Amino acid sequence: MTKFTFIHAADLHLDCPFSGVGRVSPEAAELLYRATFDAFENLVGLCIEKHASFLLLAGDLFEHEGKSLRALFRFRAGVEKLDRHGIATLCVHGNHDPPSGASGALLDAPGLFTFPTDRVAERIIEKDGAPLARVRGMSYASREEGRNLVSLFPPNDGRLFTVGLVHANAGGVADHANYAPCLASELDGRCDYWALGHVHQRRVISEEPYAVYPGNTQARSIREPGPRGCYVAEVEAGRVRSLAFAPLDAVRWENLEVDILGCRNAEEATEAAAELVAEARHEAGDRPLCCRVTLAGRTAAYRELAKPGMGPEIRDALADRTADRKPLVWVEEVAVSTAPLLDMDALAADTGLVGALFSIAAEIAASPGDGPPPFVEDALADLFSDKKMPKELAELSRDEALSLLTKARNLCAELLSEDAP
Repeated sequence: MTKFTFIHAADLHLDCPFSGVGRVSPEAAELLYRATFDAFENLVGLCIEKHASFLLLAGDLFEHEGKSLRALFRFRAGVEKLDRHGIATLCVHGNHDPPSGASGALLDAPGLFTFPTDRVAERIIEKDGAPLARVRGMSYASREEGRNLVSLFPPNDGRLFTVGLVHANAGGVADHANYAPCLASELDGRCDYWALGHVHQRRVISEEPYAVYPGNTQARSIREPGPRGCYVAEVEAGRVRSLAFAPLDAVRWENLEVDILGCRNAEEATEAAAELVAEARHEAGDRPLCCRVTLAGRTAAYRELAKPGMGPEIRDALADRTADRKPLVWVEEVAVSTAPLLDMDALAADTGLVGALFSIAAEIAASPGDGPPPFVEDALADLFSDKKMPKELAELSRDEALSLLTKARNLCAELLSEDAP
């Protein structure tokens, strides 16, 4: 059988706005806005570089169901470029871009095949007139697709390398809407390779058969740190012989945690943060870096760093140091999650007031439920009832509430400790 290469990408989310870009310069804001388009151009370039036989796009090509003209024409230009190089593009609609109105007509581009919504369709990829691979796929009919699309795929007859292209939540992946749900076991026996979309974190669910989420091509916020891109699959003798991740992101997002154990003051903590940001910038290569920095660990500078406004102050100091860097380095936020230089285990075992403090904090943290512990509503009722308070401040997540609890416990522990000055 002929060797060939195909590329599997998903969740391009073209025209997706970045959150929080109002805090950066207009130049940086434009750079961030272009990121999803630039990542798509990187994808097109990679297909050409690898001499791919075809490109698979597993849904959510666009951020919005309406599909802006800018996004549609940029996408069409990329598909036409691939077609000129003899590379077919096959795609399905997902929950962000279900078929809709006249905007869908512009997707009728040379070299593009979009799978229908009412059945599993099949497309044979040929090379020099001979069948190379069979791609089967099915699109969403509506934004909230409740059908098990995978169950509609026919059994694999084994006569031709078969790919299944679908936007689905396979195996009930947490933190993602359960659209087109299916069991991981249902993937077996239907295709040689499942090109999946919807889950933004890349993962290989299985290798027999291959069932793969490539993740999104461009992170959209700090909640999606690390490299983003696609998978390059090489097929020989009807089997995937190699599968390699290729980064495509035009802007890299990272969560950076700085251990400041040896830092004696805020200045030294800032220096440690700057060093870590520089390392992350180097690892990001020639692409812009957006990051959130967390100062963590036990430190003699705990009291100084716990002062209100210290996080933004350090962020501004880091911004000054990176203002002239090319490509862009943007520190979105500096969070302080430190502890005093105290023996926490010994304090927790104390039989006096400090031990009681730890016991109460532990009891609150262990309270059942997914939302914030009950203490939040009781302790902050007067604050949140003030009409001048932004609504968002009253909508603390459980993690945010527990972080506040830990900070309060540590500050009280230091004040009550005999070691406190």
